[in-house]
Amino acid sequence: MPYYPKGDLGSLHDTQSPRQVNRYMSHVVRGLEHLHRQNIAHNDLKLENVFIDAQNRAHLGDLGLAMEVKDASRTALAGLVGGIRECWSPEKLEAGTRTRIDPFKVSHFLSQ
Repeated sequence: MPYYPKGDLGSLHDTQSPRQVNRYMSHVVRGLEHLHRQNIAHNDLKLENVFIDAQNRAHLGDLGLAMEVKDASRTALAGLVGGIRECWSPEKLEAGTRTRIDPFKVSHFLSQ
């Protein structure tokens, strides 16, 4: 795994200018778009899983809960969609384990 000397966004979030934050978020969105085109949902998107390299580029990391969505409806059983509860989307919070949800929705915590 590459070394990210600037750490993660969780440790940098109070020290960045609005312009730099916009740049990082652009990188995150492009990374998510790439995963979603491959039918992969990250499922654990949070500041601590976005790493910053020496050139100030943001990279998505910790794909341990990522899942390939094989269903043609691009949905998955809520019980199979991971992540920590604080980062669950509203759909996951309200769903039963056998309810199909959209695992590609951006995490709830990003909209707070």
